Amino acid sequence: MAVTIALVFSIIVLAIVLFLYVKERGKNQVSEQAHQKEIHWYTSMLDSIPFPISVTDQDMNWTFINKPVEQMLNVTRAQCVGKQCSSWGAKICNTKNCGITCLKAGVLQTFFEQGGGNFQVDVNYLYDMNHKVSGHIEVVQDISKMVKISKKQEELIKSASHLSEQLVELSSNSADNALKIANGASEQSASVEELLATVEGISTQTQKNMTHLQAAAAQTDKAASEIRNSNMKMDHLIKAMKEIDDISQQISLIIATIESIASQTNLLSLNAAIEAARAGESGKGFAVVADEIGKLANQSADAAKNTKQLIEKTLEAITNGGSLTEETAKSLNLVMETVIDIRNATTQVNEEFSSQAEVIEQVNQGLGLIANISMENSMVAGQSSETSTQLSEQSKELKQLINQ
Repeated sequence: MAVTIALVFSIIVLAIVLFLYVKERGKNQVSEQAHQKEIHWYTSMLDSIPFPISVTDQDMNWTFINKPVEQMLNVTRAQCVGKQCSSWGAKICNTKNCGITCLKAGVLQTFFEQGGGNFQVDVNYLYDMNHKVSGHIEVVQDISKMVKISKKQEELIKSASHLSEQLVELSSNSADNALKIANGASEQSASVEELLATVEGISTQTQKNMTHLQAAAAQTDKAASEIRNSNMKMDHLIKAMKEIDDISQQISLIIATIESIASQTNLLSLNAAIEAARAGESGKGFAVVADEIGKLANQSADAAKNTKQLIEKTLEAITNGGSLTEETAKSLNLVMETVIDIRNATTQVNEEFSSQAEVIEQVNQGLGLIANISMENSMVAGQSSETSTQLSEQSKELKQLINQ
């Protein structure tokens, strides 16, 4: 675009120079008719150029304008020639951005906005045949579309730059997050391995507990069997104690009879002694016999009394023993019930341990799968971290290219 504008501007300058040359030459060498013909030809050529062209002398007075200028200002060429170029009425007229003012400062191009449009003014010097400055040429171009395109491009570039910045930030965050995920996955994998080892230890301990519980159940069964035997023996002992009590009661009755007999015998012995004393000499032998019978009766009474006391003590001991035996039987029954409860509880705990062992085995299998997935996640997270890092670096390069 810039090359085309420069080429057109060069053609215009060349046409103006030729126009001035022909005009100057016509004053001296060519006939008026031929001179007017050449001037018309160059004037038509300048009018056909679609850009507004303005030619001024050194005093900034118009010496020529082409058709586009006439149409833009709604004037004729004849009305403008000799007037100051500030009659153009552009915003840059009589300002530091005036085309000729910029030209004198060494700037060949200036810009202005007017009527909602954007314009570019290219300006340069014109020289006479002696290579002396004879005036100025200004070519105006409507660059509104180009400015809009340029602004759109700037907006697109800004958007692309903003997006690239966001991409850099997102890529950086993604790289950081991927690195954190990779580290977290590694830590998770290590934690899962530790948990797996712990669960395996729990599983082993559970198996040992089940073995101990089975042994305890066997001992409990054995204890229950021994207690049943003891209960049976205790029942026999209670029956025997009752039989002894019954016999002791019978012995007591017999001893009471013996005491009664001894008392009566003693009474008879006393009566016999009295009668023997009455009989005198003839009764002495009978008296001796009566005395012996009395002694035997007294000994029998003493023996019966001692036997009675022993039997009473025996009966008391039997009664106490019976009470203790009954209490022992009750305690054994309670122990038996406790042992049964312990056996049932042991059986229930053993079943729960068995269920727990199955659950632990399932957990162990699940943890194994989790461990494998954690290792895969760790590998994928590492690869994602590398990819995010590469993406971040490429995003930075893209941002640099956009900035350039």
